[in-house]
Amino acid sequence: MKNNISVILRIATILFSVSFLNACFDAAQPGDDAVANGGGSSGTGRTSVSVGTISAFGSVFMNGVRYDTTNTTITINGNPANESDLHTGMVGRITGSIDIPNGTAVASTLDVTINLTGAVEQIDLPLEKLVVVGQNVFINPLTVFENGFPETLSIGDIVAISGLTDKDGAVVASYVEIIASGGQAETALSGQISSLNQADRTFRIGVQTINFALAQFIDTSEIALANGLTVRVTGQAMVGNIINASLVQNLASTPVASEDDILDFEGIVREPVLPTQFLLGNLTVTTTPTTVFIDGTSSDIIGNARLRVRGRYTATNTLEAAQIGFSLQPDITVTGGVDSVDVGSNQVNISGFSIQINNSTRLLDNSSSGIQQFSVNELQAGDRITVFGSRSGTVIKALFLRRDQLAVPGASGNITVRGLSAPAGGDPFFEISGVTVDTTGMSVPGAFLNASLNPITRAEFFAAVQQGAFAEVIGTYTNPTLATTSARLLGRGNMTVMLGIGNPVAGANDLLATWDGTLNTETDVINGTTAVNMFITSKQTILNFPWFAHDIRVFGPGSYSFDTCLNQPLTNPCGTLQMTVGPGQIGVHMLLDWSMDVNVDVVNVWDQNNTFCADLPAGTCTTYSLAADGSYIPGLNLFNWNLASTDLDQDGIAGGLVVDGAFINAVSISFNLEL
Repeated sequence: MKNNISVILRIATILFSVSFLNACFDAAQPGDDAVANGGGSSGTGRTSVSVGTISAFGSVFMNGVRYDTTNTTITINGNPANESDLHTGMVGRITGSIDIPNGTAVASTLDVTINLTGAVEQIDLPLEKLVVVGQNVFINPLTVFENGFPETLSIGDIVAISGLTDKDGAVVASYVEIIASGGQAETALSGQISSLNQADRTFRIGVQTINFALAQFIDTSEIALANGLTVRVTGQAMVGNIINASLVQNLASTPVASEDDILDFEGIVREPVLPTQFLLGNLTVTTTPTTVFIDGTSSDIIGNARLRVRGRYTATNTLEAAQIGFSLQPDITVTGGVDSVDVGSNQVNISGFSIQINNSTRLLDNSSSGIQQFSVNELQAGDRITVFGSRSGTVIKALFLRRDQLAVPGASGNITVRGLSAPAGGDPFFEISGVTVDTTGMSVPGAFLNASLNPITRAEFFAAVQQGAFAEVIGTYTNPTLATTSARLLGRGNMTVMLGIGNPVAGANDLLATWDGTLNTETDVINGTTAVNMFITSKQTILNFPWFAHDIRVFGPGSYSFDTCLNQPLTNPCGTLQMTVGPGQIGVHMLLDWSMDVNVDVVNVWDQNNTFCADLPAGTCTTYSLAADGSYIPGLNLFNWNLASTDLDQDGIAGGLVVDGAFINAVSISFNLEL
């Protein structure tokens, strides 16, 4: 299913009223099809712009509205293209019109944005993070992959990425095309200029250095370049990882819309956020007492929140919001065979679950058919699909529906369900994302597995359920119960930050960890051959700041020394960190980024299959660890973790003391993991 992006590479407007916008906003489900059933191409009304993600085709769906594209001028990064070059997940800008009496929307122009094209430099799947052309790229369950999956990515692969930009300048990818497995390709990236050096004729986008000595300029000039200017750069990578730009284009020269246009804008919130004003991408959004909030409130508008705003473009780069909708995140994933399809109501049934599709559902055909303009009309009974959705009762609102395989005669009717587990009256019952699971029939050895696919006991599995573990089950669903034949944990853990006096101050309880089972034993951790062999990821913030653990190395018994100055780019004090791993224990060293701190060294020594800080006096740690609701609950340390943190430095506080960064000698950090 290759497309022509690599050739084309050398972001929306329709006419409609605010009342019409309200009618077809994604949360207002009956109105989600207000345009879907219309046709024609003779729209009249107010000029409007729509910027967002393409969710489906026939013609083109964006921000919950179907646009007729019969006579649309289509471009990709401003270069001529065809509708066959477009794909679900691409971010674009539509201009057009709306005929309100007839309920039709027509696109006159559609320009898709490809943010990045180039080689993959780093892959961290547990953290859902890539580095492409020196830029951080985040993926998620709703990211559409073309010609592969996240698991098939390799360092050096050439990819094209479309998405939105978060408050830190990273791309949140909604579309990733794997163009080639290695090789050379023209590199393209966009972002804000920093570190401009006119003498050397260089600047940076993120951490990537650009040399513009031989570049042509569009809508700007060499002398007009300035820090903070948003540009798109095309060129070739040079020795030293510098891009030799052949083209530099100013992306801020054209306003997103015109005065009094109706604007429908999807973006990610940047900071600061004021009581009645915030930044959405590069757009200033203002709210009024009449602004309507859907799936959230004004207090939910924080940095990196993904929103869709509809209203009137009132001044240069300003949008007066009539309606603000918050992006839903999937809380359940279901894989199974289609029982029936109701095209008229946009509904698919899988083993008793009703999958509701609307104009905002991302649709992708990943089967051998590879239909680009894929819709519910192409689905048939027996097709195997995966749905990432938001569940209410037996109805799952599909956020992303992917057809994985065409109908296979005689295929198993089992379904796979993944999500957050919770107790439901005790063994043999529990819940996944509100679905009751019955494990009565699971008596075969090995039916219960941990995240590393190793057998665990029924008691160990249900102990993890009590802690709200992520889980996956396979079985048959008969409303309201899923009878499972296989259940496994997907990994769960927590991290707790404690002051020097032992009081917990912050933490995260949604950790997912994977470990390949190997142990580093070489004591020369600087010049030796120690390998990264564990990944830990979390979506929760620490005191409202995101954090990232990286370069995680797991060690066997022995004594190890770490020079914390080695990876500390800031001027904070640093020193030497010692770690002694006893017989039967496991040690870990990692680098932690949080707020303005980067590469802070953290070490832990874990007991295997033990309680949190079991080496400290009874009752010492009763308030340290996080519960599933984020609170600190006495007695939670009684849970047996696969890897349970100990007091490695014997200071009476579980975890390891931080000896570099802004919090040097002030906090200890502990990790408890269920693999």
